[in-house]
Amino acid sequence: MVPGHVLGTDSKPASTESVGDFSWDPWTVKDVLIPSFAGRGLVKKYHQRRTLYQYLTMSLAGLWAFYNLENNGYRAFALGLLFPGAGHTAVATFPSLLAFIATVALFPVTIFIWFAMGGIFFPLALYLGSAVAAGFMLMSNASSLNATSYTKAQERNNEAPGPEDRELSLETLRHAQHMLERGLSPHDNLLSPPLGHHAVKQDLHNVDLCLASTVNPSCLDELLHMVEASDDTPLSC
Repeated sequence: MVPGHVLGTDSKPASTESVGDFSWDPWTVKDVLIPSFAGRGLVKKYHQRRTLYQYLTMSLAGLWAFYNLENNGYRAFALGLLFPGAGHTAVATFPSLLAFIATVALFPVTIFIWFAMGGIFFPLALYLGSAVAAGFMLMSNASSLNATSYTKAQERNNEAPGPEDRELSLETLRHAQHMLERGLSPHDNLLSPPLGHHAVKQDLHNVDLCLASTVNPSCLDELLHMVEASDDTPLSC
């Protein structure tokens, strides 16, 4: 047999023969053999780096959104981008705790399904779905708390004492009026012995604490009007 020729033929060289649907020309035998760099994991490392960059980008975006957005639902969703189920930690309720445990427990299962049957949709759906669910759960919980607070506020307003039921006696209100007059008077025009600036501020602070905790807002407005008028008109509140 002549080198470079196929047995039984002497018209075509072996490098131009067709093998099935594959033709050698213009490739050589070296092009179809297993390359020397096979098994070094270059393709695997490329995909690992790409996945790492994607995760870092998503995590940084979630942290930025968590610290800059004002909507609590969006912030819970952004926190859920850090890792599966992280958004449920922002809700802090018993259902959210169960959802967090279920998400963390199911994530390895979805990874197994991905490798077993190529279902990459399952880990992504669990990852992003838990973040979306955390945002909805937080908004729902906030709406429920706001409704409860509004109901309690209405009940408290209905049970508030009427104008005829004084919360403070007239003597106490007159004493508060006197302290306000002293605090609002010029430093060189006090009827009683002069007080230091810090002492006047302390008197006003004490009266403010007392009135803020005991006097109705309408009564406080009337008292301040009496101080400005500097008269002894009886209180009507």
